[in-house]
Amino acid sequence: LHTCSCHNGASCSAEDGACHCTPGWTGLFCTQRCPAAFFGKDCGRVCQCQNGASCDHISGKCTCRTGFTGQHCEQRCAPGTFGYGCQQLCECMNNSTCDHVTGTCYCSPGFKGIRCDQAALMMEELNPYTKISPALGAERHSVGAVTGIMLLLFLIVVLLGLFAWHRRRQKEKGRDLA
Repeated sequence: LHTCSCHNGASCSAEDGACHCTPGWTGLFCTQRCPAAFFGKDCGRVCQCQNGASCDHISGKCTCRTGFTGQHCEQRCAPGTFGYGCQQLCECMNNSTCDHVTGTCYCSPGFKGIRCDQAALMMEELNPYTKISPALGAERHSVGAVTGIMLLLFLIVVLLGLFAWHRRRQKEKGRDLA
C-alpha cells in the first residue's frame, strides 16, 4: 500500500501512488499552480488575456486591469466610462476626453478645470480686433523694450557729452578772467 501525498483534489494511483493533478495544478504532489500564461489540465492550455490581465490557473478566465473590459480584456472602457470593470461614469464636460483608467478629464481647447467646466480665457480673445497671435505680440513687446532702452542710452550719452562740454567751457572762462 502507498500513502497518498497528493494535494488540491488530485487522485493517487493505486499502483504506484503517483498523483494525477486536477486542472490548474502541477508538480510531483500537485502543489504548484500552472506557470504564468498557462492553465487547465496538465497546464496545457495558453491564456488569452491581454493588457496585463491576470489569468485564472484553473479556468483561464481573465481578470481585467482597471480601464479594460471584454472576455480577454482586449477592449478599453467605452467612451464615458472608466475604472475597474468600466463601472464608473466620466464627469468630463464640453467635448473633453476621459482617461479610461483614472477618469481624468483632458479638456478641449478653451476649457479648463477638473471637469473641463470652466471657460479658459485665451490670449486671442483679449482683443478680437488685432489678429496678432500671442507669440507675435510678445515679440513686438520685446522689440519695443529694446528700442526704448537704446533711446535711453543715447540720451544719457548726449547729456554726459553736454555736461562735459559745459564744464570745459566754464574752466576756459575761469582762465580768461584770471
